[in-house]
Order: sequence, then structure tokens, then C-alpha cells
Amino acid sequence: AFVSGDLDSGECMARLLVEAGAVVVSVAYPLAPEHRFPEAVEAGYVALQWTYKQRTKLGGQGARIYLAGDEAGGNLAAAIALIARDRAHPPLAGQILVAPMLDPCVGTASLRESMECATGCKWAEGWQQYLRGPMDAEHPYAVPGKATRLAGLPPALVLSGQDDPMRDEAMAYA
Repeated sequence: AFVSGDLDSGECMARLLVEAGAVVVSVAYPLAPEHRFPEAVEAGYVALQWTYKQRTKLGGQGARIYLAGDEAGGNLAAAIALIARDRAHPPLAGQILVAPMLDPCVGTASLRESMECATGCKWAEGWQQYLRGPMDAEHPYAVPGKATRLAGLPPALVLSGQDDPMRDEAMAYA
């Protein structure tokens, strides 16, 4: 939820991608509240640029780049894809977004159904710590779910489960 986690937090997804044959570059992004939007997104974009320059060394000739992330990491992956499109570099083969956090209103039915938000909600608190103010909630790099132009983005695999609190926002984005 933008405020906690480290490289070990993404170990499961990284391991699954490696088992599927991918070469994985994991990125520990700067956490809120010390580092609010757009710091994590820009750090991710810098990591993407580095990865693109190193792609042949890392993955061999013709290596393609995908962005992947879950929850807040899914938000950042989607945002970085938007930036790469808008800056016309680097080219991306796709996105893998797992239960992405895409709606700072945290008012979807799937989130309300979740018992996680019965007393305090880690996602609402995470958004409050991540965004600098209400205007950031309208910026597509902060909230890709609010993006009004998705044309030109690489294909996205958006994964969610029936009991996923982020299900409705993931489905809306997909």
C-alpha cells in the first residue's frame, strides 16, 4: 500500500516469473510518507531505463521488457507503462498487474466486502500517505485507473480473484 514492503515482499511473484522462464529485475521503490508521488514512479522509470539498456546482457538477444507488480506495485507498473508511452521510450512488450491498487477512493463494492477495511483500511491509509494532496488523485501517473487515454499502451494481463479487495478496480481498468 505504498508505505511498507521491500524486495522480499515481491519474492513470490518474482519466483513465479522466473519459473515461467523470465529474467527478473526487482526494484525496491521509495516508500511513503517519506517519499510521496511522484518519487516512486520516477524511480521505477529510471530502473526501467537501466533495465532496457542492460536487456541483452540480462536476457539475451531480442530480450523483451515487461512490467509487473502486485497491489501498489501493480499501480506503479501501470503508471510506468504510461510514462514510457508518453515519453516514447523504452518500448514495452507488456504489463502484468496483480490485484493492482488503482482507485484512491477505496469505495468499490469488492473493497467494502473485504473484512480488511472493517476497522481502518491499509489501502486508504496508504493512498493518504502516498499522494501529496487531492489533485494527485486526478493524475494518471499517480492513479492509472483515472487515465482517460489508454491507447498505445502495451498489452496488460490484469489478474484478480473473487475474494480480492482490489477486484472491482482491476476489472474496471482491464
